[in-house]
Amino acid sequence: MNAKVTVCVPAFNAARTIERCLRGVQSSIGENAEILVVDNCSTDATARIAANCLVGDKRGRLVVNSSN
Repeated sequence: MNAKVTVCVPAFNAARTIERCLRGVQSSIGENAEILVVDNCSTDATARIAANCLVGDKRGRLVVNSSN
């Protein structure tokens, strides 16, 4: 059995940097890992950009908190 790794990426108003962060994580982890992006009520485009980065990547999941 292979070990599974979760990379948790907390984000708040990170629209300027979230794409670069996620692209780096995606290129650094194997297929038996997951990427969990947690958006903590951002008021910018963080969630939209993160969602776009995760399209087609079965390892990724986005959670958008409705309150802090």
